[in-house]
Amino acid sequence: MKLLFVVGTLAIGGAEKHTLDLAKALANRGHICIVASMRAYSGLPLQNFNSIDIRFCNAQGFLDMNAARALSSLILLEEPDVVIGVNQYALMYSHIAKVIAQRSFRIATVFHTTKLRRIREHVLLVLYKFLVRHTNLLVFVSELQAQFWSDRGLKSKRDAVINNGINVEQFSPVTIENREASRSRYGIAPSDFLIGITAAFRPEKNHIFLLRALHEMRSNFIPAKLIFVGDGPLKESLMQEAAALGVSDYVVFAGAQNDVKPLVAAFDVFALVSTGIETFSLAALEAMAMGIPAVLSDVGGAREMVVDGETGFVFQTNDMNQFMAAMNTLRAPDTARVMGMAAHRFVNAHFTHKAMVDRYEQLFGALVPQGRC
Repeated sequence: MKLLFVVGTLAIGGAEKHTLDLAKALANRGHICIVASMRAYSGLPLQNFNSIDIRFCNAQGFLDMNAARALSSLILLEEPDVVIGVNQYALMYSHIAKVIAQRSFRIATVFHTTKLRRIREHVLLVLYKFLVRHTNLLVFVSELQAQFWSDRGLKSKRDAVINNGINVEQFSPVTIENREASRSRYGIAPSDFLIGITAAFRPEKNHIFLLRALHEMRSNFIPAKLIFVGDGPLKESLMQEAAALGVSDYVVFAGAQNDVKPLVAAFDVFALVSTGIETFSLAALEAMAMGIPAVLSDVGGAREMVVDGETGFVFQTNDMNQFMAAMNTLRAPDTARVMGMAAHRFVNAHFTHKAMVDRYEQLFGALVPQGRC
């Protein structure tokens, strides 16, 4: 197959990483994969994806007809069997490019979003409903997400759910030696209770909630520390908030990392406390595969990823009492170890990269007219 993935941007994010990883995996299986980013910005390490062709359409603003024509020209030149618009913005450009190109080809879309945050998104839902109805395949990444959008009238010619998956061979359980080395590198004592998160500093990731939780724990003489793996526009304000709360000495800002495994190895708990957007976190799956129990806010597919009380905990968004109860349970090393290994087994059984790629390959292949594949 020849597949063209269209994304809004290649900024650092789960949907963008998922798209590049999927395209790379399909390319390794012999398919031709092209990724077109509508905006020019890229924050991901593209040198890791040499097996796929990456293009930029340089869109300015929400709707740029020059960028749409650039995408249309790419489609006419490459003649893909399937165009996959990743999320609503890229799906819009995929349909516009089809009209400009005046060519018949299949359009699929993969949705990584769950929440309508702003008034504009509620207004644009009318447009997206129309586009999705004229889309050949709509893929959701969780059952709860599929139900959310179905309740709002989004339905394509064929809908499917494919859970995100990770390469479990790359995320094996942490050894004692790896854990001690990682903690020593960042000044984390054996007695410290380390809560970690790998996420860009964006409002919906809700890092400030973790700073407030840390302040509460330190006020109650709990030797807790935080490690933030990532970067983004809110870094300075978060550092200021940590100082205002008096917890700066207990927070490590580790920055963005190409390989997060050495840092995750130091965690006692992986926490993801998002208020929205989150659908099926790859970062959470990676930590769980490494034997780290996860505590997730009840957003998107969190309850499909975590067996509450067995592989970690799911708490109501911004509910400090529920979050602290989970932390108090996981402060017992034996409890955290047992839950972490249960998390490792659960991810290996249900969320492997191979199973995910197999399903995408099957569904995309079903869209290709006979004789073209």
